[in-house]
Amino acid sequence: MGLRKERDSLRFLVISVSAGDGHNAIGRALIEELNKRGHTTLMIDYHKGVSPLRQWFNNDWYFWVLSNCPGFSHRTYERLKRRDTNKKPPRLSAYNFMFNSPKSIKLVEKTLADFKPDVVFSTHSYPAALMSKWKKEGRINCQCFYLVSDYVIHLYTELTTNNDYILTPCSDFHSTLEKLGYDKKQFLNIGIPVQTKFSTISDKKALRLKFGLNPELFTVLCLSGGAGYGRIDLIVKNLLTVQRPLQIIVVNGRNEKMKQKIDNYLAKKKINSVLNLAYCNNIDELMGASDLMLGKLGGVGVTEAFNKELPLISVGQAPFQEYDNGLYLSEKKAIIKIDKVEEIPEVLTDLFDHPEKITALKA
Repeated sequence: MGLRKERDSLRFLVISVSAGDGHNAIGRALIEELNKRGHTTLMIDYHKGVSPLRQWFNNDWYFWVLSNCPGFSHRTYERLKRRDTNKKPPRLSAYNFMFNSPKSIKLVEKTLADFKPDVVFSTHSYPAALMSKWKKEGRINCQCFYLVSDYVIHLYTELTTNNDYILTPCSDFHSTLEKLGYDKKQFLNIGIPVQTKFSTISDKKALRLKFGLNPELFTVLCLSGGAGYGRIDLIVKNLLTVQRPLQIIVVNGRNEKMKQKIDNYLAKKKINSVLNLAYCNNIDELMGASDLMLGKLGGVGVTEAFNKELPLISVGQAPFQEYDNGLYLSEKKAIIKIDKVEEIPEVLTDLFDHPEKITALKA
């Protein structure tokens, strides 16, 4: 990668953003691998300690809009994709509001001064844009890498072009990056980094026994992401109408209300074929125990499922970049994308009756 090798051990700084858990997951994967190689590492959150208003905007408002105004959020996202990339974002735009956080910028300044990294990895466009700006101004001389965390080019990527390298999910996006100002020499087509535990194929039956499940039953994993966004309860109800033998694992993330809602429904209907969980740190094992996944389309979660050879079905209209992930991956026949939860029984039944389709998805 052209890293300076003045000494065997280098200092790597990873700057992430806690917008969902995907960017942090990439950071953890990097830290894991770099530590194995004997390097000194540090990961910080670009939005750590930001103002209460920015915290609310980054988390509560974001997910409220997705849940209550999906049409509005999608139209806004599509409009932003069509903007003139030669013009800077408006001063009062949401992007500038979150990017130009004084506390975020001071945190990065102090960390660079104290830690003195040889290399900076940015797992989100905010720190990648800041590193690009400071590289252009000559304020930093360490090497800077921007990691793309989805199967799409993110909004405002044109502001990150002064990073030394951009790590892309695949070469299909390189022509778009060139139009935005990147040079071919900056491309490192390595895919989306995930932790090693997602790259091992496990004994499904042993893992099912570990979780108190029937080791012989076809197992479907339902994921709603770390924040627990979406109506996963409706997905579960439709799965339960499938006239084929199966069991279900549900991960509600941090959405405690949704977990309780599903618990109440299962108790009322006396259903014991569903393992209903809250936020989990062993998603790799749950994936390993499963034959099929219904879940969100975040780039990291999708890649983890791919590495686990776990076929993936996306249900409903995904938000923002996840929508583009779905378009790209369904076009490549890497996933099955369905629009309505009511279609789940028909699609699942078809997969049961034609197992070669599951094999094709794995391929």
